[in-house]
Amino acid sequence: MKIFLGFFCCLFFSSFLLASPLKTGTIEEKLAFMDSLVNEKDKKVSKQTADLLSQILKSQKASVLEKERAAWVIGQRNLRKIVDALVGGAQHKSLLVRSASLDALMRFRARTGLPAYIQIAQSDPSLPLRQRATLAMGLLRWEETIKPLVDLSSDPREEIRAASVLAMAATHSIKNDFREIMKEMKEDKSPYVQARANKGWDIVTRNNKAVRSHLASSDMDIRLFAALYFHYHARKEDLTTLKESLQVEKHDEVRYELTLAIKGTKKRIKQEKQRKEAAKRRAAKKEALRKEAERKAAEEAKEKTQTP
Repeated sequence: MKIFLGFFCCLFFSSFLLASPLKTGTIEEKLAFMDSLVNEKDKKVSKQTADLLSQILKSQKASVLEKERAAWVIGQRNLRKIVDALVGGAQHKSLLVRSASLDALMRFRARTGLPAYIQIAQSDPSLPLRQRATLAMGLLRWEETIKPLVDLSSDPREEIRAASVLAMAATHSIKNDFREIMKEMKEDKSPYVQARANKGWDIVTRNNKAVRSHLASSDMDIRLFAALYFHYHARKEDLTTLKESLQVEKHDEVRYELTLAIKGTKKRIKQEKQRKEAAKRRAAKKEALRKEAERKAAEEAKEKTQTP
């Protein structure tokens, strides 16, 4: 029976591979099928389909359009188990493939993509891609990004320095203190970098009121890193602004981070409420024990005075 079931499963899997447009279809059919995977998000992506998407991205024979679309689908459908395919895609010779792969890696906050981020940020021929790779390092909030970010903060291009200052602000912590370099960048020769550094300074100094205003910025990067900040540091009074910002935000990446910020804030509010309630119960119990001890002491004293 087991042999029969094993044979049946193998036969079914083989039939799927042969029947899947990703395996046998024309380029147009493959692209249409991949589009449907994103448009029909309630439809589960099978392991077999995910494996085929990974194969397309890694294939030497697949077209640029197929690879670009595969990377896009992997990111949109949150197929994190095949993130290694994106790392390779981020280093592809085609700008389209590198861009789509980088976008998906950024969406995953994939630390495995750090070598690709560094390579792109430092030397990619596309300036916008260099900017995004620099920002991607900030989204990781990881100490392994410190050296490359510091190096990029002195890049000849103001766009890269401006991206690095936001990334460093996001990475700042008591252990990884960026305040001195942030102060220096507030005096950068470029007004653009100065403006970004001032926004980053609000994040570093945890000025929640100022960072709330960042969410209304016309600069998507400013909004993204404000949302990222609130993911970890929002307080109860920030929640209304976060919800209002989510309602009007049009960029998927910022919406994603705002959603996480709202969830994280609600969780912290709930935890704080539970902590206060627990403290209140402990205080009430302690007070009850104190009163009981006083009562017993009073009774004992009374008994002693009544004893002949």
